[in-house]
Amino acid sequence: MTRPRNLVLPIAGVIFGLPFLIVGLLGIRAGLATRNWVAAPGTVLTSERIGMGDHKEGRIEVDFAIGSLRYHCTAVHPWQNNTWEDTQAFPPGASTVVYYDPAQPGHCFLKPGVSSGSIVFVAVGLVLPILAFVSQAKNDAAVNSRA
Repeated sequence: MTRPRNLVLPIAGVIFGLPFLIVGLLGIRAGLATRNWVAAPGTVLTSERIGMGDHKEGRIEVDFAIGSLRYHCTAVHPWQNNTWEDTQAFPPGASTVVYYDPAQPGHCFLKPGVSSGSIVFVAVGLVLPILAFVSQAKNDAAVNSRA
């Protein structure tokens, strides 16, 4: 006789994996939307490293103009914090290209497209429940073989 299945592990995998999957998919959606944005020349005003230990980030500010209006872009990637490495890629005074939403020019990025962070979140969101189900299946098989 087989024992009833214990679904705690698979349910936990789904509960913990789902937020990763949702955030990753939202990031991918936002990244894909930026691929068709308009490009404008810009100049890096500030680029500095902030934080320490595990909380390292980069603060970057790029000035760009659309017609007679000036804007500031502070994000390198969609849905991802700027990194210390980003500060090296965008030193103060450097010329760069800013990609902005024509409907909202203040919504801009220096590197449009899907960020690697979004892809990692989707992968984790998919792998956690799969591992939980596989682990539960192996556990059930071991318990049933002993019975």
